[in-house]
Amino acid sequence: MYRWSIFAFVAILAATLAASCGGSSKGTKLIFPTGTGTGTGTGTDTGTVDQINFEDFFWPLDEDWRWTFSDGEYQEIRPVVTVGTEVTYPMAVVSDGLKGYMWYFYTDGSGALLQARFGIYPELYWDFDNSLVWGKRQMVKDETITTEATGTEYDFVTEVPTGNTDSWKFEATYLGKEAVSVPAGDFPNCIMVNYKTYRDSSLYFEETYWFSWGTFRTDGIVKNHVTCIEGMGIDLWLETSEIQYPP
Repeated sequence: MYRWSIFAFVAILAATLAASCGGSSKGTKLIFPTGTGTGTGTGTDTGTVDQINFEDFFWPLDEDWRWTFSDGEYQEIRPVVTVGTEVTYPMAVVSDGLKGYMWYFYTDGSGALLQARFGIYPELYWDFDNSLVWGKRQMVKDETITTEATGTEYDFVTEVPTGNTDSWKFEATYLGKEAVSVPAGDFPNCIMVNYKTYRDSSLYFEETYWFSWGTFRTDGIVKNHVTCIEGMGIDLWLETSEIQYPP
């Protein structure tokens, strides 16, 4: 979880988590690899084709990744967890004294990065009947990939369903390329991707990540701008100070 002492959001988050969620409505689903995204991007950037393979920039499908931010908070890949039939790599946000958000990633072999589960440790997690798409091959500037799913809610510790389900919508928009300088160094080849998560039609999360492709491999996360968490508008910038690469 993010360090909310400076924002005084701890009580707000606790109150939000305590609220029950109902409904199971679903909309049109985007299934990969057959889908092409829902955006209206032109595929051009300053007159040249700007097409990227998302897996070159962020591919957290390996253990021992860790991205440490300048305030001491970090995101790391935890040991694998099987969700349904998929072996997933959970990415957890770690900050002293507060709960951690967790995203469970896997791929289907098409070059799309997929999310099968979202968790708030140690409270609740949701398994999705349709995996959320974080990015894919041949994404073009301004393209938006929209995925809709029903989330089944579980108690995190007991892994027992709570009986609640709710609708989720996830939008991933590739915003283009940008050079980034952060405490960890200079990263000249980065992509910006905006993510919006809706839960029961309300904006639940919004973040923009900067992901980097280095000389020989992906660097992953180098910067993160958070503008919404659990429906609360904020303005939080996180810059990477250290990257621990898988061996």
